[in-house]
Amino acid sequence: MTKNTKFKSMPSVTSIINSIDNDLGVHENFLKDLINQELDELRSKIINENYDFEKDVVIKKIVTAVTEKARSSFVNIINGTGIVLHTGFGRAPFAGSHLKILQIKLMAIQISSLI
Repeated sequence: MTKNTKFKSMPSVTSIINSIDNDLGVHENFLKDLINQELDELRSKIINENYDFEKDVVIKKIVTAVTEKARSSFVNIINGTGIVLHTGFGRAPFAGSHLKILQIKLMAIQISSLI
């Protein structure tokens, strides 16, 4: 089998995606990138080592590798940055005595501006 024939008999990205479980929970573009990385490795083996393969076996190997990479890459997290910034939840509390002093100073400014 020639190299061109081997390249033509490589599995398509779509056929590999159809073989993968839908419960990975990753974006399709990320999934395609992982598959293309595996296919690039296969292409380099064909070029450098004159690698012989069976399409079904390659699909199973790629599905296994992609599944492992996709599951280990992401962990669900909660981004609470907006809550802290927009609600003031993260601000340090003011002491009551400081608030009273601030109130007295603001009242003095208002009174002096009226005179």
